[in-house]
Amino acid sequence: MTGSGTMLKMLILSLTGQCNFACKYCYAHEHPQDRMSLATAVKAVDLAAGSGKPFVLQFSGGEPLLAFDVMQDVIRIFGWDM
Repeated sequence: MTGSGTMLKMLILSLTGQCNFACKYCYAHEHPQDRMSLATAVKAVDLAAGSGKPFVLQFSGGEPLLAFDVMQDVIRIFGWDM
């Protein structure tokens, strides 16, 4: 946990398992099709930012742009530029 002195260097948010492609090589179709809630995403970023040190935030999933509203809200809430 970040509160115990551990610093995260990278956080990957898997926003959704959904994908609008059908790539034969892709594993995404095996993932749950659920979407990450905004509350969960914000809590995860808060935990990662707890050390006060910079970290990389990567949006992932099936196709993370299918949850573009969550992505935009996370960026807006934390005051990052797009």
